[in-house]
Order: sequence, then structure tokens, then C-alpha cells
Amino acid sequence: MNAVARGGDDTVLSRARPSSPKASGREKLAAALHRLISARGTPTARIDLAPGCAFGVAVDERLKEVERQIGEVKERLNGLIYLVIGAVVVEVVLRLMK
Repeated sequence: MNAVARGGDDTVLSRARPSSPKASGREKLAAALHRLISARGTPTARIDLAPGCAFGVAVDERLKEVERQIGEVKERLNGLIYLVIGAVVVEVVLRLMK
């Protein structure tokens, strides 16, 4: 009966402790982050990513145009790949039919 009681006590003690050291670390981290955020009070200013000069605006427009053109090239390349794969499949089917 003592062994059963000890076993029961051990399980109660193991339930009282955290299941893993990572869990307590996570709780400590969450508490530290909460303290840091609440200590700050006001949010920081956002960074403005818009160009500040005419040259920056021109570069930004050119970059967007290049990105659009690259997208078109990728679409055409994908179409060519599917065309080649389709031709190979048709050729294999035709050879199997002979």
C-alpha cells in the first residue's frame, strides 16, 4: 500500500512541476516580452519607404517595370515548358500506338 501511495504522490509531484524546461523558458520569455512592451508605452514611428527625391521615384518606376517584364518572361517560359512536355507526351503515346 505504501508503494501505491508513493507512486501516487510521485505523480502528483510531477504534475505540480512543469512538464519540460522549455515550457518554463517560454513562460519567462513571454513575461519578459510583456514587460518590455508595456514599459515602452507609445509605439515607435513607422519608417517611410517612399522615395524622397525625383531620382528615387524614377528608379522605383523603372524597378516596377522590370519586375512586370520579368513576370511576363516567366509566364512565357512556363508556357514553353508545358508545350515541350505536351509534345513529348504526344510522341510517347503515338509510339505506343504503333
